[in-house]
Amino acid sequence: LQNDIHALYTLFEWSGTLHNNASQLSATDSLSRYNQSINHQQNWKRISALSCLKDYHEHLPTGTADTHPFQQFLLSLDRDELLFRIDQVYIQPNRLTKSQVECLLIDGWPLIVATDGGANKLHSANNTCRCASTGVVILRPPTIPFATYMGAPTAEQLAIMNNNLIPWMARATPLPQQIGDCHIDNAHAECLALILLEEWIPYNVPALIIMDSEAERDRYNHLRTKENSTNRFFIRSLMSGVSKCLGSRLARVIADHKQESTNIIPSHLFYSNLVDLCLHAKNWCFNHTGEESLWKTSQWDCNPCRTVWAIRSHQLEESFSISPKNRYGTDTIPNRSFVSANQWADNVCNVILRFQRNAFHSNCPRELRKWLPPIVSLGITGPIFSLTFNGVCLDRSVSTAVEHLCDMEFIKRLASRPTQGLIIRLRRSFFFKPEMIGRQSYLRRSLEGKTKTHTRAMYTDCEYRKTIVYTLAKSENWESNSTKLLSAFKLASKSYHYLRRPCCVNALQCDFATDTTTNNHHLFYLENGATANSGLYGNLRHYRFHCLNTQVQAVRNKMTQLLEDHLTSLFKLVSQWGRLGFSTLLYRAMNGLIQLDRTPFHNASIKAQQHIKSQQSKFACISSEEWILLIDSYAEKQNFTACNDFL
Repeated sequence: LQNDIHALYTLFEWSGTLHNNASQLSATDSLSRYNQSINHQQNWKRISALSCLKDYHEHLPTGTADTHPFQQFLLSLDRDELLFRIDQVYIQPNRLTKSQVECLLIDGWPLIVATDGGANKLHSANNTCRCASTGVVILRPPTIPFATYMGAPTAEQLAIMNNNLIPWMARATPLPQQIGDCHIDNAHAECLALILLEEWIPYNVPALIIMDSEAERDRYNHLRTKENSTNRFFIRSLMSGVSKCLGSRLARVIADHKQESTNIIPSHLFYSNLVDLCLHAKNWCFNHTGEESLWKTSQWDCNPCRTVWAIRSHQLEESFSISPKNRYGTDTIPNRSFVSANQWADNVCNVILRFQRNAFHSNCPRELRKWLPPIVSLGITGPIFSLTFNGVCLDRSVSTAVEHLCDMEFIKRLASRPTQGLIIRLRRSFFFKPEMIGRQSYLRRSLEGKTKTHTRAMYTDCEYRKTIVYTLAKSENWESNSTKLLSAFKLASKSYHYLRRPCCVNALQCDFATDTTTNNHHLFYLENGATANSGLYGNLRHYRFHCLNTQVQAVRNKMTQLLEDHLTSLFKLVSQWGRLGFSTLLYRAMNGLIQLDRTPFHNASIKAQQHIKSQQSKFACISSEEWILLIDSYAEKQNFTACNDFL
């Protein structure tokens, strides 16, 4: 329980201390000084709910703390009461007040907040660690009053928005390696950033939120809709990509915010020009011709309380220079001010990831405990329901459990078929009976279903298609045939006829090197010097399947014909055995395969010459009766665990 509280309710806070002499520094020096301040551990103050609860326990009435130790005190609280105490002694005392942020709102600008999350993997000689961090940054608005900005000419407004914003305060937290049965990733970090935001800024102050995750933006907007607060909606729509432990906590803090907002007296609600800024910013979504600009209307939002704008990430580097990864070239969309806000949040996340990396490689227990939180096993902030499968709590998604249940039901039905044949396990979740071998469609659907996933995503790059087609035309000497070339371009956009895997297009780079000085209008270059192994070429597995499909089909046909020939010979032999000939053959084949599966063999993967399978789950051949008993035991175990968790 203490590990869960420590992992879920611990954060680090940084406050800008350079604002007094910032006016004496140039813009570049000011950014550098703030970056240096953020990168020092001593400038981050640690705030822990576990410490706050211990202080609360020590200040209980005389004698209570002595008779009830802290661990017993925590266990005596039910879930709702524990969360209430955490809110009372940890969240509310550390929440900003209206008077604290008034200095940022005095010129009429709304409260500008940026959130971001990041994830990484750490490797050492003996260990691998998943780490993630989340950051929330409150930024200082532009130095000019909002009314002056709105009354300025368009050119002057663009010049004002071309300046970097400066951070005022920041909060960040490292995430545990695992929450329930799922490993943390960037989606968890983005979700936790919104949680930190809602638990930090005042209820009665409208805010403009900048983020780069459109998935979390949609989740946040959906949770703010009252109709989407049912458990069914949580499971199916909101928590499919993130931990239910974090999803339900986000829903809780948003519900508390809406409840507090309804209780606030209108006169106590801080007046903000947020709506005016949003209406003005909508003009950024269109260029002077009236067409939609690079900043889309889908990225813009307008809400009088919480407005969320989506800003594409990686437009700037940590030093706030233009990033080579910027998809807009040398432009910052919609402008440098709000892109820099997103970059500050990204810098904060990278700083925490750097602290985690240093702690991981130092192996210092104190640093490891501080920057690498323990695994969350209980999920105290989770919903009131629990989903289990074979004794494991499913925290993230039910799709894995559904797939396992379908596999089990499929095996059980196979084992119960009238032929009572042997079930053979080809892969971990791929089973078939010998009588299925003659049905090519069964194996073909399985193979193609596992190799054609997301095929549209790998072949939609127009420049790549045109380059591949032209390279092929040049190798076959029909690049000057414009009619055939245009027909090939059209065919390539509708099918995978010209699809090539990276090792099939090694000549592509040579063509680039020799033709860069020519003005051939048929040659299309890949941007940023993409190599043959870059992600632009899509999924290697799909290319291999496409390029080797003919050879795979030939081998499959050959082996199928060979198997059918042997089966025909066996059936001719069995026909001479009388009425029980086929059942006798099936019985002998089953026993032979089962015994062969249990005999020692050379296991090349573990380099064991006399390897014997010791676990039943590793057997490839099991009799029908054993399969049914195994599946029934799984189902009984699952039902027993679910009942216990429910009670």
